[in-house]
Amino acid sequence: MFKRILIKGIKLPVKRIVSMAMCVLLALSAAALPVGCVKKENDAKKESGAASVLLSTVGASLQTKKKKFGKDFSKSTVNFMYDVFKNGLTEGENSLVSPLSVLIALAMTENGAEGETLEKMRSVISNGMDTETLNEYLALYLSSLPNSEYAKLNIANSVWFREAPEVFASGGKQLFTPNEAFLKKNADHYGADIFASPFDEGTVKAINGWVNEKTEGTIDEIIKEISSDSIMCLINALLFEAEWHEKYLDVSVSEGTFTSIGGEERKAQMMHAGDYNYIENADFTGFMRGYADPRFGFIALLPKEGEDLYECINRLTGEELVNMIENIEYRQVQSAIPKFAFDYEIDLKQTLMNMGMGIAFDPNAAQFGGVGTCEFGNIYIGKVLHKTHIEVDQRGTKAGAVTSVEMMCGSAFTTEEIKEVVLDRPFVFAIYDFEANIPVFIGTVTDIG
Repeated sequence: MFKRILIKGIKLPVKRIVSMAMCVLLALSAAALPVGCVKKENDAKKESGAASVLLSTVGASLQTKKKKFGKDFSKSTVNFMYDVFKNGLTEGENSLVSPLSVLIALAMTENGAEGETLEKMRSVISNGMDTETLNEYLALYLSSLPNSEYAKLNIANSVWFREAPEVFASGGKQLFTPNEAFLKKNADHYGADIFASPFDEGTVKAINGWVNEKTEGTIDEIIKEISSDSIMCLINALLFEAEWHEKYLDVSVSEGTFTSIGGEERKAQMMHAGDYNYIENADFTGFMRGYADPRFGFIALLPKEGEDLYECINRLTGEELVNMIENIEYRQVQSAIPKFAFDYEIDLKQTLMNMGMGIAFDPNAAQFGGVGTCEFGNIYIGKVLHKTHIEVDQRGTKAGAVTSVEMMCGSAFTTEEIKEVVLDRPFVFAIYDFEANIPVFIGTVTDIG
């Protein structure tokens, strides 16, 4: 079923899932905004083409305005990206976050923030960058994604909001009314699909189905239930898949030993190669291994002998990470990577509060008037759920991530020596975008058992 409304003279389709609960999700697809009357499916399909034209027009104008990312985008966001990883670690376990996914989900949310809440979110997320500038950078990023048989980065966004007047209305008045300007901005800049739903068990299934589809099965579920005071969910789904520039031959793979963070020795399938991208600072030695698309690279950082993994991570900053990568040496390095695969999930609420965004989670103090109006309390962020999956093997890498922001309403080269970096003990890794100069994923491998 499709619902339509007129916004600033542009009619855009909005999918209405009758058996779903209200939730706002981020998705990279045709823009959709809430509209007034129910349309037949064939009519809705025709109208979705108009929405696609709107998005491509927006993307084209942004590309004309900003042909290159420059360093402003990286400088403004990389510390946030690294800090999300650092503060979201679970010590002793394999960990993986996609700071890019988190950034996009929160940037969408920031479009509805006001006052001190807006100031804090800007300060934490983008070092004070103006919201509209951040929107433009991320829209440009979304319009530049590769999608080939060798490498792809797919990003989808969607917004789901509660619409259940038969339950949540008083005197014929809808208790939560989304701000059309907020929805339109997220559709224009982020290609967000907008879904109106009653936020019931059917909505949970629909959201998880959307996530499973957009991540091609790497993440099959992001939520288990929807709280009775939830009014909106903003969701970003991200899928990265790329082949190595030089795949590992069978003769390059041998059995080895990986020593876990707890001291246990594990059998591992080690993939050996000779590379020419060496990385080193006071705490780490490492290397970069390229993918078929030179825009991306796999960064591996191994703490120097005797150094503690987490102490090294805590001493590093986002700016220092970028500096290390910008100063990769063209020096031969014999590398070895273990095959690995794992899943990770975390609620980033406490992490973001510790980073300075506490007011956004305060039921009484948060200011999200730009999101909409709620008749039974103040609007605030209740949860920021993040889930990831990664597989690294001879062929390449596949990784997926989903971030859900749940809004609630209620009260309160050289001839020098050949270097060797063998990842046979806990290490840090990242999938890095060299064009935008930002990490798409950052994680730790502490065990492969």
